[in-house]
Amino acid sequence: MDFPRRQRVMVWQVSRIALMLVLLVTGVASPGGNALGQVAPAMSLNPAQGAVGTSVTATASGFAPGEMLSVFVFPMTEPVTTATADANGGARIAFTVPNLGPAAAGAHQVSVQGSSGTAASATFTVTGGSQPVAPAMSLSPTQGAVGTSVTATASGFAAGETLSLFVFPVGGLAPQQPLATATADANGGARIAFTVPNVEAGGQQVLVASPSGASASATFTVTGGSQPIAPALSLNPTQGAVGVSVTATASGFAPGEMLSLYVFPMTEPVTTATADANGGARIAFTVPNIGPGATGAHQVSVQGSSGTAADATFTVTTAGATATPTAATTPSAATATPAPNATATPAATASTTAPALTRDNHYFAQTGFRIDTDAFYIYFSQRGGVRTFGYPSSRTFRLDGFQVQIFQRLIMQLQPNGSVQTLNLLDPGLMPYTQINGSTYPAPDPSVVGATPPVSSPTYATDIITFTQQNAPNTFEGQPVNYFQTFSNTVTCEDAFPDGACQPNLLPGLSLEIWGAPTSKPAYDPTNRNFIYLRFQRGIMHFDATCNCTQGLLLADYFKAILTGQNLPADLNQQAQGTKYYRQYDPTKPAWIARPNDLPASDLTYAFVPG
Repeated sequence: MDFPRRQRVMVWQVSRIALMLVLLVTGVASPGGNALGQVAPAMSLNPAQGAVGTSVTATASGFAPGEMLSVFVFPMTEPVTTATADANGGARIAFTVPNLGPAAAGAHQVSVQGSSGTAASATFTVTGGSQPVAPAMSLSPTQGAVGTSVTATASGFAAGETLSLFVFPVGGLAPQQPLATATADANGGARIAFTVPNVEAGGQQVLVASPSGASASATFTVTGGSQPIAPALSLNPTQGAVGVSVTATASGFAPGEMLSLYVFPMTEPVTTATADANGGARIAFTVPNIGPGATGAHQVSVQGSSGTAADATFTVTTAGATATPTAATTPSAATATPAPNATATPAATASTTAPALTRDNHYFAQTGFRIDTDAFYIYFSQRGGVRTFGYPSSRTFRLDGFQVQIFQRLIMQLQPNGSVQTLNLLDPGLMPYTQINGSTYPAPDPSVVGATPPVSSPTYATDIITFTQQNAPNTFEGQPVNYFQTFSNTVTCEDAFPDGACQPNLLPGLSLEIWGAPTSKPAYDPTNRNFIYLRFQRGIMHFDATCNCTQGLLLADYFKAILTGQNLPADLNQQAQGTKYYRQYDPTKPAWIARPNDLPASDLTYAFVPG
């Protein structure tokens, strides 16, 4: 039927209205828009203005249930935080107004963006200037197994700074090498992707640090299925003559861990390397001269600075010439009064076979030595074990009238009453040196040493800890050196009180046994402003600004070098010449001592022969 034009228009309008009603009821999407009946995403801010650092709540709605939401504050190109939409498609998202740069005052768009591409925005007005906020970071996700992919979102750093990310146990020390790096954008932020490395289950600190000393941290919880992969080692080739080149492939260590490679029975590492971000390393070395009787199987061990190790076997097919006897790491010793009626062990020659060592839980295959003396083993176990002392690197022997045993970091000395002490490695007459292997350490400061509380004082026990706290600051010239914190964490309740009946008031005194008192003020390395040192009686704490981490130096290795003359740096060789311990270890002489008049009441027989 042919309707008039006016009637045709009315019919078309009625039909359009009817179609819209159908679409409204069924929810069918109209071309180019949301489904009719679906609420468009929206958001509001409370408050809507404030200075940098203001806490703000963004209330979002209209998103898909369970959708991942990211909050952006423009002109920043990275989200300041994330959230998940609830069952109704909404979320209340708290965030802090970030550091937007020197010209940040004014209106800024805040946008909540859904993972599906939907978004809503509102305006926040920055008032009162734009003073920088403290560095901050967040992790997404905040827990997972080893191998989980994580994004660290950092803010509040200086634009263009190189940011280094470290992962290490909560309360522990950061490794030397970062797991990942990034460059802060124009607003001082960065998103740093990393994979959870081979670490133990539990809380792991994630630290982002910059060369300027700024840092921020958060905790990532390593969950089930995250037991560390056991360290492993393979060799290529697995046999050959002395002098052949070998590649050792190591895995399963902590990222950034220092690795030392040994070829037994040698007690010195033949080379060192640093584990990469995945805890692995390819270490090239040359099979050393192990002596004329060296043909056969030899253990090759890669040992991490944390105490972990992996072994493999290399078969020497052709021996080299006679090898010079090796010796283990020996720290300096404190001046000690000889024990009454001390008797020297009968002299022995180099051809004498050393007594075999029992291979039990007191024996350490990493170095080939055993903690023979029960008092030494109890002390070792209750003062932190390998973490504190390193591995034993000698047998028990007599030095300056006392039974001693050398470890990689310290020397234990048995007292006449059966108690154990550690020696003051850096005291005068032992190893009072300031230049070792190219590094310059602070000398003892008379004003600090002179102020040390006297042992005879009735309040010495509390005075010495107060003195240590005053002279081992946690902050030095704006740097978080954490000297007293490192001192305080040396011996833990778990170490000293394995039965669980901890007496926390005793722990500072136990840590004092390991370090002794401070003897200098903090000082920069003159050739590297990232290094700050603090000298104690028995060690030197080393702060590294590139990772904001503090740890003790392995000085005992250098005393060993003085005693044996092997692996002795030129600067240390020059300083130690003419001293009583210099190059004394000589298996061809009685009591294995080169100059017995300089080293009375001592016997080095078998001291450094592994078994």
